[in-house]
Amino acid sequence: MLGAPLTLFADGISLSLAIITLLLIISSIIFAADYMEKSNSIWQFYAFMALLTVGLVGVFITANLMVFYFCWEFMLIPTYFIIGGWGYRESYRAAFKFFIFTHAGAVAVLLA
Repeated sequence: MLGAPLTLFADGISLSLAIITLLLIISSIIFAADYMEKSNSIWQFYAFMALLTVGLVGVFITANLMVFYFCWEFMLIPTYFIIGGWGYRESYRAAFKFFIFTHAGAVAVLLA
């Protein structure tokens, strides 16, 4: 629709960053198993983690600026809900700050 083809490319740096991201996501899911044991919203957490993984890996392996920006913005949404829903004191306030700062940085990257 935007004329932006979905071009994926993995060189040495992007592949290593994608692998590190996957290892960190897997380790955080394993660590969260005990933490989320008493929670009723465990499936929401895992769904948000899956969406976060898709967005982060998409950021690292895309070769197109528009797809990179889409993946970056896509990654912000589940991160907001993860921080807000399972954070500590004033979690939604912290999640909102994270969302605003990261979105402002993404707009700066897009303009550059």
